[in-house]
Amino acid sequence: MSFNDAFFASPGGGKKSGGRSSSQNKRSGKRPAAKQGSRSTPAFGRKGGRDAGHAGQAKLQKRKEVLGEDIDSDDSAGPADDSGEDDSDDEYAHETPAEKRLRLAKELIAKIEDEERDQADGKDIDVDAIGDRLRDDLAESKGNLKRKVQQKYKPNYEASDIVSHRRYRGKPVTCIAVDWERDTVFIGAKDGVITKWTLSTGERIVEVRKPLEEPAEDLSTQMARKAAERRAPTGHVGAVLALAVSTDGTFLASGGVDMAVIIWNPEFLQGLKLFRGHRGPVTSVQFRRKSHQLFSGSFDRTLKVWNLDAMSYVETLYGHQEAVLDVDCMDRDRALSCGGRDRSLRVWKVVEESQLVFNGGGESIDCIAMLTESVFVSGSENGTIALWDSTRKKPQHTIRNAHGANAWITTVGALRFGDVAASGSSDGRIKVWACDNGYRKLTPLSEIAIVGIITGIEFNATGSSLVASVAQEHRLGRWIRERAARNGYIHVQLCQ
Repeated sequence: MSFNDAFFASPGGGKKSGGRSSSQNKRSGKRPAAKQGSRSTPAFGRKGGRDAGHAGQAKLQKRKEVLGEDIDSDDSAGPADDSGEDDSDDEYAHETPAEKRLRLAKELIAKIEDEERDQADGKDIDVDAIGDRLRDDLAESKGNLKRKVQQKYKPNYEASDIVSHRRYRGKPVTCIAVDWERDTVFIGAKDGVITKWTLSTGERIVEVRKPLEEPAEDLSTQMARKAAERRAPTGHVGAVLALAVSTDGTFLASGGVDMAVIIWNPEFLQGLKLFRGHRGPVTSVQFRRKSHQLFSGSFDRTLKVWNLDAMSYVETLYGHQEAVLDVDCMDRDRALSCGGRDRSLRVWKVVEESQLVFNGGGESIDCIAMLTESVFVSGSENGTIALWDSTRKKPQHTIRNAHGANAWITTVGALRFGDVAASGSSDGRIKVWACDNGYRKLTPLSEIAIVGIITGIEFNATGSSLVASVAQEHRLGRWIRERAARNGYIHVQLCQ
């Protein structure tokens, strides 16, 4: 039944009219006659009756035709436009997988050639160096790279082997971070100062002091809180306990007793972002290699994950029963932490949302360092150094009283994908340890004697140099004090 048939039908459709039923009228397509003396049903428009019905039907038909033309035109134009956009946006749409691999390989080699040419200062490029670098990059990506440098080290290093010993005329130095590619060193101290130095010359470039105490702000309104968050940070209120620089030198991260994590521009030490969230002093910060993912550990027994590309908080990792004293990580989306007096190490698998727990026994485990993705070393308050493998629950090798009786292991460092590790102690000595081929045993290799307490150790990428921070006190307290020590850092040339 059409629209007009339904509209012009009589209200008494079930009754006979003019000798024909309404059903017969519907089949014949004719309008039933109105009863004599009765009004006809009103119609649309000013004109009544059949003329108004035809006018409404004509308008409806015209509207359908117009809509139909618009839909047809849109459908016909769509595929042509899409195909044109695909052709213009992707010039490699038709290349095969083999052609893509070849193109990417050529781009990588060209990039390495440019870097080698810059290092050679206009001289001929060494083709063997390019091949060695490609092999090292492949082995490093698979976790199979091993830099063997222990044969080049001397048994003992004298004062002449120390390239520089720079003094910081302030409170004891608590932490150190080295950007080897950009020849810079950052140190943090208990007076809240972060200082940037040139590694090769020992020149002090810039420093950031703790902000002056200002009247407390009224943060009762949401607008005031947001304004405070947008304001660039100016420094830590209290001691700086941890420093870390990203692999590409874009960001410097610091943590302090004020429970804050601050992100800096390393070039000028300008504050970029202040992260709140920890409920205790931040004892350690560490960047994941070749990324801007940051891990921070705190006295509140948690680790937090931050994304510096978005300048945002990601998640909190729970599990330790005591303060988290040190954090380390490498290329994988994992982190290693030690829980101090809970005497445990934990490997956090962030993506899988799981963790591996290793119980060390003894006393507090204060420091850790990763040799490979699965091998790491730890140092304890009772002077014990342990070598671990993530596939085993117990240490591969343990050395008790590694620096002698009553010597506190205050920090450890390791050559990434290498065969050496180092430990610093409260007795002022740095010991270098050699790992065997299977990472099953540590043996004494070299020793560096310094007056003071070692609070941080970092190797360069090749293992030829070592930088360590030296202080009069332990970085977390004043249980030990060496008055004859010079606060600052040392740079030692281990081999050529």
